Amino acid sequence: MKVADPRPARIRSELSGRDVILVLGSKGGVGKTTISVMLGVALKINNKGVLLVDLDVTDPNMHVVVGVNPAETMPGEKKGIEPISINGVGFLSISPYSKGEPLPLRGEEAVNAVRELLAATDYTGYDTVVIDTPPGAGDVTLDLLKNIPEPRIVAVSTPSKLAVDSLLRFLKLLRDMGHEPDAIVYNMVRGERLKIGRNEFIVRYDDGLEDAIGDLSRIARTKAFTDVEPIAVHLLKKR
Repeated sequence: MKVADPRPARIRSELSGRDVILVLGSKGGVGKTTISVMLGVALKINNKGVLLVDLDVTDPNMHVVVGVNPAETMPGEKKGIEPISINGVGFLSISPYSKGEPLPLRGEEAVNAVRELLAATDYTGYDTVVIDTPPGAGDVTLDLLKNIPEPRIVAVSTPSKLAVDSLLRFLKLLRDMGHEPDAIVYNMVRGERLKIGRNEFIVRYDDGLEDAIGDLSRIARTKAFTDVEPIAVHLLKKR
């Protein structure tokens, strides 16, 4: 007889009562990772204990944005994996274990890696968890939606016609599963005319953001960050 995996129950128990924000996108290259990091920093400024989590286990790159060298930095382990602290913001990723290299994980293997990371983490001191997910509605994302209690959802797209078309199908899928997005973000907007509706936000393209990558203090001084701050306030009001 197959024994039930105890990790989903532990994940639900550990994250219950915490504000978990899933940053989703139907396609890659829409800037989910930078939006996740800026959102986490903005929530930290609003006195939240924030943990940033990179769950794109096959090709993680949040460590680049927050300025962590995965080949030289390992989380501590006492009561569980202790997230790395950068400027008071926690950071959790598989990248220190893979030394920043891509992992050829698919399907159940990727789901198991994510479950292990989330179940083994010590969340003490973090009341808000911002999770950067893999692109699309693959196994990892579907497992997160299933096992995380009442997640907040931020859907990210660029303003391109193809990306928006993909986003609309993705939003329908989420709604069919019973998940209404808390915020929809159009990222890297260069002047396109967009009709912004309820719970929708624009983040302008910002040349300065690229130069700030790797330094949270500099990221917090970019024009793009000023566009993300209202999203954080919006999420705080909706809680």
